Amino acid sequence: MYDNGAVPPPYPASYPAPYGYPPPPPAPGTTRTGWLPILSLVVSAAALIGVIGLAVFVMSSGGSYPLTGELDSAPAGAPLLGPTLVSVITDVIEDDGGEVTGMKCPTTARVDQGVVTVCHGSIDDEDWAVVVYFESSAGRFTLQPI
Repeated sequence: MYDNGAVPPPYPASYPAPYGYPPPPPAPGTTRTGWLPILSLVVSAAALIGVIGLAVFVMSSGGSYPLTGELDSAPAGAPLLGPTLVSVITDVIEDDGGEVTGMKCPTTARVDQGVVTVCHGSIDDEDWAVVVYFESSAGRFTLQPI
């Protein structure tokens, strides 16, 4: 027995604890803190700042999303000339805040549900292809810049 009545450990104090045994408790008045808690705090703070930064970037980038519009006088089932479609999609894109230059669209064989055509041009000084999906014979359409 020790002087204070404590029971000695089942192994010498100079050896590490065998597998399955907890390490011996620290001596009274000492603590086992070191650089690990500080490191974990720094890494956690960096991760939090990174997530917040990524969220701000994604929300501010705007992203690519579909725009919708409708032809003023849709030629139901008739061909739609390219210059007419260019002026309509240019208005839709510029209403959304983009600047369109050099847009070219082919003549679309007919305006009807499910008809798709692709226009090419520059939006905000970058080259884009704009996919135009006609949703009805009345001229309702969705644009997807890609």
